[in-house]
Amino acid sequence: MRENSLTSDLRIDTLPSTIEQRLLAKDGFTCLVRQDHPLLGLAEWGVEAFSHYPHVQTFCEGRDRWMLDDRLQEMGVSRHIATTVPSFEAALRMGMHSDMIVTVSSLYARHAVQVYPMVPLPLPIRIDSISHLLVWHQGRQQDPGHRWLRETLHTLITNELRPDEDHFTIDR
Repeated sequence: MRENSLTSDLRIDTLPSTIEQRLLAKDGFTCLVRQDHPLLGLAEWGVEAFSHYPHVQTFCEGRDRWMLDDRLQEMGVSRHIATTVPSFEAALRMGMHSDMIVTVSSLYARHAVQVYPMVPLPLPIRIDSISHLLVWHQGRQQDPGHRWLRETLHTLITNELRPDEDHFTIDR
């Protein structure tokens, strides 16, 4: 995953020149909360409610802040990150046993709600998308077996993905 924000150091164009890539999908974000979360009883879901409840953050690529936090800061809002965990699975487990909000990619959220007792909510602010990429070293670019694997993975992944509610788009 790479951020598409122009101010992010995790942009697609920051990959080393020896790395080849193919876009699989552009994706948005979804908030996940446990099935009996107090947020679900509120009349309005927005930035105020989003910033009121604690959050579980996934530590990703050596960073504890990402473009969501940058956007909130621009708006003069902050969120309380109650804990930081090393994986999205750990974040979901924390969220399903607490009042913490878990923010994940919309593609991942679609999978997560099938496995975990979580309810999806739209991210209440607009932020740039992220890109899901297939990446490989350019030394494997012409390798027939590697080419077959890349094409097979691309076909399987993009056929599995189905856009819903404008959260992401598929590159075919």
